[in-house]
Amino acid sequence: MTKNRWSYGISGGAAAFRQMRNDKRTNYIFYEVRPEIKFYWFQGNDIGWKLPQDMGCYFAMEGIYANSRYTIENSSFYADFEQITSFEKADFRKSKFGGVAKSGVKFLIGRKLSVDFYSGIGFARTDVAYSDVVNPQNKSEDTGFKAEDFYDGKKTIPQFVLGLKVGIRLWEE
Repeated sequence: MTKNRWSYGISGGAAAFRQMRNDKRTNYIFYEVRPEIKFYWFQGNDIGWKLPQDMGCYFAMEGIYANSRYTIENSSFYADFEQITSFEKADFRKSKFGGVAKSGVKFLIGRKLSVDFYSGIGFARTDVAYSDVVNPQNKSEDTGFKAEDFYDGKKTIPQFVLGLKVGIRLWEE
C-alpha cells in the first residue's frame, strides 16, 4: 500500500463518436475527471488480525466533474414535472459537479497491480440544457419516474457508487 496512511489519485474518462448504430444521438462528446484522496484506517495486520500485508481498508473523498453533449433526434424532455416537450432535433448538454464519501478495501498484488473494492454515497449538482430545439411540441403528461437527463434545468441529485477498480502503480516513494 503506502508507507503512510494517505493516498491520492485521479481517474478520468473520455468518449467521442459521430453516430452509433441504433442510437438517436450524434456528435457525442463526454469527459469526466474524478480526483480522490484516501485515508487508510488500517493496513495489513495493524489490528492483530491475520491479514495480508498488502491490504488496506480506507475512507475516501472523491470529487466529480463530468460534461457531455450531443445532438439527439425524435425525442423529448420535461420542461417541468407536468409538461413534456417533444422535438425532431435538439442539442443536449449536461454538466455534473459533486462529491462522494467512500469506503473500501484495496489489495496490492505483486508490487504493481492493485484491486480496489469500494462503495459510497454523495451528492452532485447537475445542469441539463436542451438548445436549438427543432419543431418543439408541448403537452401535459403524467411524468412518472424518468431519468435525470429528461428534465431541463439545475438540480441536486444523490450519487450512489459501488465498484471495482483495477490499477497499476506507476511509482512509489
